[in-house]
Amino acid sequence: MALKLKVRRQEKLMINGAVLEFSNDAEVTFLNRASIMREKDVMVEDQVTDLWSAAYFIVQLIYIDIENKARLGAMFRRVIGDLTNEYPEKREELNRLLTSFDEDNFYECLKLIKNSSVETKEGAV
Repeated sequence: MALKLKVRRQEKLMINGAVLEFSNDAEVTFLNRASIMREKDVMVEDQVTDLWSAAYFIVQLIYIDIENKARLGAMFRRVIGDLTNEYPEKREELNRLLTSFDEDNFYECLKLIKNSSVETKEGAV
């Protein structure tokens, strides 16, 4: 199944670890599986401020370079354990997250973390 993205001028995409900057608006079609992140979704280490962002950052590192999984997997599981302790009402979502992680579905993990993080922060307001 193909993935089609519309990319704006000067927007950056990270594709399998390589960063591409587009000089013009473009429509890009990916015909096979690739690790793709838009610039707006990339987190830098300085942005890690809580457990949710730590989980996101770890998964992002693995998504960009799968060889990081062996090194960072235990750290990710500790963060998920801490999140489960802090937010027991999120246990089911966090278990889905671990399942996606174990299946190497890192894009799904990033989406689940982002959604859970927003819900938790909105609930705290």
